[in-house]
Amino acid sequence: MKRFLTMILVVPFAVGGLASLASADGTLEYGWTISNSHNSAYSNQGPFIPGLKSLYLWYACNSDTGMAAAEFDILSKNPANVILAFTPKSGFLNAGSATKLLLAVGGCPDAQPRGEPVNAGIILALSNAPGGYAIAPSNVNGNKVTVDCTLDPAVWPVQWIGYADEGEPPQEKDWDKCVKPVSVEEASWGRIKGTYR
Repeated sequence: MKRFLTMILVVPFAVGGLASLASADGTLEYGWTISNSHNSAYSNQGPFIPGLKSLYLWYACNSDTGMAAAEFDILSKNPANVILAFTPKSGFLNAGSATKLLLAVGGCPDAQPRGEPVNAGIILALSNAPGGYAIAPSNVNGNKVTVDCTLDPAVWPVQWIGYADEGEPPQEKDWDKCVKPVSVEEASWGRIKGTYR
């Protein structure tokens, strides 16, 4: 019931623009990635392999508060490739289509750095030629936004990293505003464990 109520209350904010559009001055950031891994949000590059391909949409970062909804499109840079389906996971619901996502989720999940990336769903694509996958503005209304999880919901621009299978780095937009985990020093697992013995 809670999920249903979240969808009823939150989806109109994303669709109708009832929530105020927050300024893009970097106050809050919401980041999404497309990965070829079901357990890593940052596996954003791989070889071209023709045929059916499973990619994963990750809600990867937020700076202050969790999210309640999001709206954007997913597309391939090469029109020879076809996105066949999007299957939501981790409590996400999709009121859109396979390529025109209108997502809602209950529980206000937090991603990095306050939580862990959340696998929001599986993208099933028919890969006929090299060509990366990207997050784009909705071709219905131009939205590429995430709705925060506050009492007075606001929509925020989406930062993103796509997926590349053409030998080039994946496309991205404003990812420097999100936090991507990086190693701060070289150390073996044994050395790290030894530090705490």
